[in-house]
Amino acid sequence: SREMMALAQQLGYTRIIATPHLDGVLSAHYESKVKAALAEVKIAASAFDLEVDLGYEIMLTPDLPARLVAGERSRLAGSTTVLVELPFTQWPLYADQTLFDIQALGLRTLLAHPERYHVIQSDPDKALELAARGILIQVTIGSFAGLFGKPAQKLAELLLKEGAATVLATDAHGAGRRYLSVEEGLRLAEAQVGAERLRQLTVDNVKALLESQPLPNPIAIDRSESNDRGWKRI
Repeated sequence: SREMMALAQQLGYTRIIATPHLDGVLSAHYESKVKAALAEVKIAASAFDLEVDLGYEIMLTPDLPARLVAGERSRLAGSTTVLVELPFTQWPLYADQTLFDIQALGLRTLLAHPERYHVIQSDPDKALELAARGILIQVTIGSFAGLFGKPAQKLAELLLKEGAATVLATDAHGAGRRYLSVEEGLRLAEAQVGAERLRQLTVDNVKALLESQPLPNPIAIDRSESNDRGWKRI
């Protein structure tokens, strides 16, 4: 964790949301373990001038809306945003309805790394349709640097250019390749949409989500060079 925080500081981060995986109901035992670990990390973070808050990356299951209604404390930093993920190799039949059921609760549904889901790689319009219906999209920064392969890179670029991405995140699990790819990934993303839009995706939108405030209006992206998405289905 200290190695990760040192890298975060070097990259200019000031706040980190720790999002341990949550594959089912948030039990008292797991929550206690997570909070104990967070307390240790918070102490260490002060040496790096970093603020660390808690959230979870939740595996989407049909019971999640009911759990949230019952008061499960799994939102991002206590905000109205719920970070969810899906299996990489399949799209469950309940997924679309459950995503929108969370929205119906007045919460924001933030879908983690859709550029890595095989179903969306094969049908990128699915991600664009979700975004059009209000599902927020989180893209992993390393995807722009090819960290997860060419299909994920192309889809990340598409989501960025089409204005479907809401936030860019490290999704770092350690001090290895995901953090080391952040600098290159941000540079490549900026080349696609410009510095102002990049700031919105990495600072302004993140702040709005964590403070449960309205998202700022997207900064327009110049598409004058081409209207072709350049996407080849795989």
